[in-house]
Amino acid sequence: MEAWNTDDHAIRLRLLRDSWVSDGEFLVMLLDAPLVGIDPLATFISDTNVQFGFVGHRTSVVGEIVEHNSCALVSWRTVAPDGTVTLEGQNFFEFEDGLIRRLVGFFPVALPA
Repeated sequence: MEAWNTDDHAIRLRLLRDSWVSDGEFLVMLLDAPLVGIDPLATFISDTNVQFGFVGHRTSVVGEIVEHNSCALVSWRTVAPDGTVTLEGQNFFEFEDGLIRRLVGFFPVALPA
């Protein structure tokens, strides 16, 4: 989650490289096809944070992480600096050798303008 919480691109890249396989797949409802690779994912995070006004917001895990074999289901919440909840959702993860191989994210389709 910390990759979503930093505005520093170099830090975001380091965080993603430490937690994802190099050709990992990221798919959310904003995309027609998965993003593949760490660099496109880092750019996507930066661009969407700016586009939807999430710069300065914090995303964190809500509740317990449910794990099964090499998969996990994580509920999360994004909160504005004033404490307002701006987005909530769930991510389904698949892991490979302890790193994220695939993330499929689910959240309300209606995002802030």
